[in-house]
Amino acid sequence: MLTHTYIFDRYTEAKEAVTALEASAISPAFISLVGRGGDDLMSLHAYAPGEQIAPVNPSGLLDALGLMVIPGAGPLAVGGWFAAGIAARGTTGQAVVETLKAAGHKDADAQIIAEALHRGASVVAVRANAV
Repeated sequence: MLTHTYIFDRYTEAKEAVTALEASAISPAFISLVGRGGDDLMSLHAYAPGEQIAPVNPSGLLDALGLMVIPGAGPLAVGGWFAAGIAARGTTGQAVVETLKAAGHKDADAQIIAEALHRGASVVAVRANAV
């Protein structure tokens, strides 16, 4: 399984990307969003790390965002499979890197993505089957 990860300067742009991905029939179970959260930080639903967002969930990924505080990055809205990976690794800054590496990123790329989050960017990661 491949993971395509995209970095956005603004959280609203990342949310628009998630909406577009879901509209193109990509299951919310394969999409993750991590970012500062903006308005979502005020109205987040609880996220149980053992749960997976079901493809039949009509509200999609954006309504299932959870809040995590990651040292060095601060409070982040985290949704999708990425949240479970971070939670399983202890919600540390290194947990972000390890989750990205487990998703198939090289260490250097994972470090760059983690640094982008640290600096306030938002990230959308999509799992896809290799063609």
